Amino acid sequence: MILRISDKYIIRSFLVSLVICTLALVSLFVIVDTFTKLSNLVERWSGTGRGVTDLLIMIARMNGTMMPVIIYDLLPVLTLAAAMFTVVSLKRSNELTALLASGVSIYRILWPLFLAAIFMSVLQILNKEILIPRHSEDIYSWVRVREDRERLGRHLASLEDSYGNVIFAARYIIKEQTQYGAHITRYYRSEPVRRRMVVVNAEKARWSALPAGWLYTNGTRISYDRAGDVLSQESFGDEGFLVPLVSGAQRPADFEIVTDVTPVKLETQQVDILYRPSLRLLEHIREHGMRADIAFELNRRMAAPLTNIVLLLIGLPFVLKREIKSPFLAVLAAVLIAGFFLALTLLCENLALEGTFLTPLTGAWAPIIIFAPIGVLLFDSIES
Repeated sequence: MILRISDKYIIRSFLVSLVICTLALVSLFVIVDTFTKLSNLVERWSGTGRGVTDLLIMIARMNGTMMPVIIYDLLPVLTLAAAMFTVVSLKRSNELTALLASGVSIYRILWPLFLAAIFMSVLQILNKEILIPRHSEDIYSWVRVREDRERLGRHLASLEDSYGNVIFAARYIIKEQTQYGAHITRYYRSEPVRRRMVVVNAEKARWSALPAGWLYTNGTRISYDRAGDVLSQESFGDEGFLVPLVSGAQRPADFEIVTDVTPVKLETQQVDILYRPSLRLLEHIREHGMRADIAFELNRRMAAPLTNIVLLLIGLPFVLKREIKSPFLAVLAAVLIAGFFLALTLLCENLALEGTFLTPLTGAWAPIIIFAPIGVLLFDSIES
């Protein structure tokens, strides 16, 4: 479909509105978020013994590093707010009335806004798949500071040691130095495709000082040949299976697992796998099996770009059917609509990750499935 002069004008108005909404909402989010996390930042800064200027620099660095994540999370709100801001501005200047009087249907007038929303969805995908993974280590280091991970359990990403072993756990408590849902895999070296040699699955793995290493308890140890067939399988209980800590120079024997990963490395060099590209998540599932949080993240990445379209279907009828003349009231309405959508998304996420009522698939898609029909009905009810 060829863009008309009116389409280009509306898209240009949308982009101007987007810049205004981005500056306003992102600045507000950063201010509120910074004050919410200020105690953790001050605690981190006080340990350095530096001046107040360094605290301000730390806050600026944190927000600069986290900006791709902030933009990704706020992009549906920004898209909806900019679109509603644009429509209200057209109504306020009677430009919308003039277009309707010329015989152009309301659906044709709003079409450029949906085209812009599709473009925003593409940017959202590129941000998640390229920009965020490129800075994942820095992002994750600031996430640990912001969320005070000393007091929280957290999902672990896969961490590869110097021997090519992959270590991960469903949850890790830093103060306890204990992994829960622990898993370590050793692979055959010099293979074109990674093939498992030894896999240890355990209820938990706690750090042992003497002898130094990770003690896996209540689990199984399975050995595989190069064809992937099981050679042996043994179970162990509370007595555990020790993966000893050794220097990176030592060469383990066949089917022996050693590591150079200490609790410090696990806590400071960890990169959350949920910040990795989707292909890396699929590779992780293929090598280690399904994890609920990874399955949910993959489905959410597919559903997220549709959020921009669904929210437009709901938000645009709201401003067209009501006498809202202030663009800033339109932005407020957009925030409320998107906030309700986000609340439902968080509820579905918790239910899916806890394994109650929803699977990762249904949990990720439920908000779209619920809101999309409502949006279509509302949009269809607009007088053309």
